[in-house]
Amino acid sequence: MNSERRQYFADLIARGNNQEVLSLLADHGQTTSDAKSISCFFCGVACQNLGRLDEAAKYYEEAVASNVADLLQIWNNLAGVQFYRNKFTEAASVAEQLRAYQPYDADLLSLQILALKEAKDLVGAEREVRKFAELLPRSSDGARWLVHILWRNKRYLEALLCTSDIPVAEWGKDGLGHELIQCFVELGLLEVAEAMLPVLYGSDFDPLDTEELCAGVGLLAFLKKDLGGARRIFESGLALGYKNNSIITNLAFVQLTEGDFENGWRYYLGRNEGAASNSYINCEIPRWQGESIAGKTLLIVSEQGLGDVIQFLRFVPEMESLGARVVFAAFPDIVGLLANDPSAKKIAVQPLAISDIHYHAQLLDLPYRLGIKHPKDVPCRIPYLYANSQKSAEWQLALESVKELRVGLVWAGNPSHAGDHFRSASINIFAPLAGIPGVRFLGLQKGEGVKEAKCAPEGLDFEWLGDQFANFDDTAAVIANLDLVISVDTSVAHLAAALGKPVWMLASLRNPDWRWTDHGNGNAWYPNLLVFRQEIADDWLDLVKKQIRPRLAELLQKTGSDSGWMEFLWAVDVSPIGVEHLPWSDMAKNVLKAGVLENVMKWGRRWLQEGGEAKYIEMLIEEVKNQKLDISQSPHFESIWACLLFKTRREVAAIQLCEDIQKKDGAQELDRWTYVLWGFHYFNAGKFDEACEVWKAACLAYPLDGHLYYLAALAYRDSGNKSKAIEGFRQAIERSPRHRSAHLALGSILLDTDSTQGLLHLQKSIMLNVNNSEGWQQIVNRLHEKGLYMLAEHILQDRCGDMEKFGQCMLHIQNLVFQGRDTEARQLMPLVHESVVESISNQRMYGINLFRLGNQEESFVFLSKLVEQYPRVRENKTYLGHSMLRAGKFDPGWTYYWQGLRRWTLRFPEWQGESLAGKALLLTQDQGMGDVIQFLPILLEVAALGPRRMVFAVSPALVNLVKFQGVPYEVVDGEKMVWDDYRFDYQVEIMALPYLMKVDLQHPRSSQPTLQAPENLVPEWEEYLEAEHCLKVGLVWAGGGALGHDYLRSSQLSEWSDLWQVEGVSFYSLQKDAPSNQAAVFHLPLHNLAADCPTFLHTSSIIQSLDLVIAVDTAVAHLSASLNKTTWILLSDRYTDFRWMQGRDDCPWYPSVRLFRKRPNEAWRALLARVSDALIETYPSLSRINSHVVDDKEYN
Repeated sequence: MNSERRQYFADLIARGNNQEVLSLLADHGQTTSDAKSISCFFCGVACQNLGRLDEAAKYYEEAVASNVADLLQIWNNLAGVQFYRNKFTEAASVAEQLRAYQPYDADLLSLQILALKEAKDLVGAEREVRKFAELLPRSSDGARWLVHILWRNKRYLEALLCTSDIPVAEWGKDGLGHELIQCFVELGLLEVAEAMLPVLYGSDFDPLDTEELCAGVGLLAFLKKDLGGARRIFESGLALGYKNNSIITNLAFVQLTEGDFENGWRYYLGRNEGAASNSYINCEIPRWQGESIAGKTLLIVSEQGLGDVIQFLRFVPEMESLGARVVFAAFPDIVGLLANDPSAKKIAVQPLAISDIHYHAQLLDLPYRLGIKHPKDVPCRIPYLYANSQKSAEWQLALESVKELRVGLVWAGNPSHAGDHFRSASINIFAPLAGIPGVRFLGLQKGEGVKEAKCAPEGLDFEWLGDQFANFDDTAAVIANLDLVISVDTSVAHLAAALGKPVWMLASLRNPDWRWTDHGNGNAWYPNLLVFRQEIADDWLDLVKKQIRPRLAELLQKTGSDSGWMEFLWAVDVSPIGVEHLPWSDMAKNVLKAGVLENVMKWGRRWLQEGGEAKYIEMLIEEVKNQKLDISQSPHFESIWACLLFKTRREVAAIQLCEDIQKKDGAQELDRWTYVLWGFHYFNAGKFDEACEVWKAACLAYPLDGHLYYLAALAYRDSGNKSKAIEGFRQAIERSPRHRSAHLALGSILLDTDSTQGLLHLQKSIMLNVNNSEGWQQIVNRLHEKGLYMLAEHILQDRCGDMEKFGQCMLHIQNLVFQGRDTEARQLMPLVHESVVESISNQRMYGINLFRLGNQEESFVFLSKLVEQYPRVRENKTYLGHSMLRAGKFDPGWTYYWQGLRRWTLRFPEWQGESLAGKALLLTQDQGMGDVIQFLPILLEVAALGPRRMVFAVSPALVNLVKFQGVPYEVVDGEKMVWDDYRFDYQVEIMALPYLMKVDLQHPRSSQPTLQAPENLVPEWEEYLEAEHCLKVGLVWAGGGALGHDYLRSSQLSEWSDLWQVEGVSFYSLQKDAPSNQAAVFHLPLHNLAADCPTFLHTSSIIQSLDLVIAVDTAVAHLSASLNKTTWILLSDRYTDFRWMQGRDDCPWYPSVRLFRKRPNEAWRALLARVSDALIETYPSLSRINSHVVDDKEYN
């Protein structure tokens, strides 16, 4: 098909004559192969325009085999057609092929991600978005999709951090605002979510502006327990015609919580709008709408979780009372339970012939259909479930020896439940019940929580039975033989209540579940169930200690347990008059005479653990000695005695007692908590190796205790053994999956090497306890690294607002400093004091902020004391060194800098200034390319010291550059170096040389240029540049990404747009790596020189042909300055390297350099506007095409 005929058909399609195209090309099968493929393409377009997508797909698939000319367009069209045909996997596959040719096309990425998402391949979607982000770092298009996918994958923290690459003005667009609000909600940041609403949607936003806003603001009101406000928002949204499923469902929850069951159940019918049909329901079976059911067969389909099914099973007999034959389709566990009820013989399980069923209903539709309008209308005939009589009898026999009060415990639910992080807990929440006599606690736990079941809190009289349960029938049989069940909000709580047993349910303060609301007469669903709700969010220990323990003691008193011991326990644990007013000595004598030494010791341990005064336990121990009681009654007596000694600072005696216990042959046991205190004695003194040995021994003695592994890992971490620490934290989490401190510690240590896993563990930690201020402080530090200061400020105010706490106050100060709000930061500084005992990192932050706020000498004194106090902590020396170097104090600055080096490359004895005469010396690159280029002149000074042999192992990209200088030493590729082939007397890292050779950055001993560049190494470009008669400027806008603060030092090419308004300049890209791809996306007047420069030697040759280099703080900036080329270096306002010192726009080391520093909160775009002005001022031949208007206070 010739070009004229192609144009003819293209014009027909453009005019909408699609049917005519199809008619004219109907005989395309008789043409040549090439013409046929082109005809298929046009037929595909015509069919697509006519909505005949199946035909279009066939035409495109036929055309794609041979039509090379239109291949990309065919793929593009085919991908879209497959998507709208719901062929999502095929659409994603075609889009992937197309993106190989168009890798920077954001619209094409969107199509691929939407297809993968619809195909339920979120892993693949994330993979493709990350590939795009690697090609275009800091792309807002990639970041938007990454936020969406991470939110979908429940990685909320990582999603928030990705917003750093999206302009704040765009956060509320295209559904992104809704996803961010959901992230805040899931992380427990309700106040932050509310504070961010004006940022996302404008200060004058109305909750009813959009459907998504209505859903989000209404949900926030509901979660903050503003039921009236939530109801008004949802009802107003529905009145406007909004159909969002979450609006309807959450309105139902609000009304059910308020007790308005009539409307609540009516709206709850809408929960499945748009959802996939239940697999039990055939579309041929009509839905029961409440009509007469007498004589009809009704299929009731269970839904949601086991607890929901048990709760609503009560309505099945109600249907039978209406004359229906009920067929109930449910979980196998439920069916087994129902078989125990003689009155439920009509209940069956699918499958049945469709013709036998007249109607179907979902289980949770029944309250509305049955007219349940008020809580009092709920049928409450307890019990309505029954245990298997045979199994129950077997358990009665098995538990016959348990004469105490039998109490079942459940501490965790299904981890896949959306709210499991706040409704579930750890077995350790029952620690306050340790040492209570007259109770036997029996574990009913199944699922992930069983990992803790064999390591109950010390002193808790506990036995785990859950390993003997095959199904709910077994669980019910045990419950039938208990006196009480204490459980978090799980299906077992429902089961026990439905069986008629007393249930004490532990409820989270953050759990908005409507079913546990007290409408004035107790629980409407289970009159035998009492709800105990947290007073402090996520503080389960407080709940058990303040509510469950007194209630249990009261129950035990009523059962007539051992009076002497119980009176003592009751008096001490729950007496309103205070322990100091009790006749303690007399009570101790009476109790010990009762012969319950072991119980007393268990209670004593718990008393000390809870912070009770040690003197009272000492009285008990003295009374044991006075009465000369046989301590063999209590195998833990001496261990608890050791705990007392540790708590009263008698460490020498405590350690001696611990060692004596270890030597004994089982007569006395060393408790877990004793090991904990023993290890902390060393740990708090900075003796991490000794602490580690104690805690390792504890792990051997108690291999199932996750907390002991956590402590050992802490010691490994602080002793510098990162790999052992990571292993230990993982072992702790394996044994205790909800150990929030272990998640926090592991997350913090992984952030530098595996940020995805690090952030996941941080997220787990703060979701387990929303008040985990230490976790939030870690998160705020990550937000700082990403420049998200506004978000950090909101989180600080919400989660870290205790200004009396050193670390929290310091983060507030640091956040203000980063925003340039120094006056406000100085006003907060008096709230903290260097004498406050805090973590080393928080103390270091105090010293650094002193420096940032201009108190340099005070900062140096403080950090110097910190170095002296913690000589093993390398970071203290590094920060002190950096600060002194910035201030121009080079001798002490280089000393501390040298002391703080990692020395990660050392394989031979370190050279520390000894004579090199006749010696072999290896120099290695330990930091970045820019450091090597800047300090290359010092290597000549080292070579002059007379080593017999000197070898410099350097990065591959620098080898040729260094060799070209004709240096008097060997230069080798450090990545290819075979270490066994070399023997050296000494080794030194290059960044140790400034200290060893006494470098003064203000008075360099060598003059520029310190590097020479070859000519004609890139001849085609050099000839081109030679022919240019305008100003030739090389540009570098971003670093390589390896530097920890690269986000702060790097910009985006789009922020350099003001330069393109300067006339008389040719711009050339010297940018390497992924940021260079930005030039291809923006289609700017920018020649790409870097693509032809594989090494720094090639780049140096190009730079020689330029007039000026403008760069952020990268190795190319150092290269240009070392060639003595006029170089303008752009510096961040938040992280400036020490070598540029403070407050100056020149650089003594590089006389050809001019520094442009960002002002506080100044955006890169505003800084580049100043640079463009400087170009015109410096080079009179230049002029501006268009005037610019840029606010130099523009925020990032």
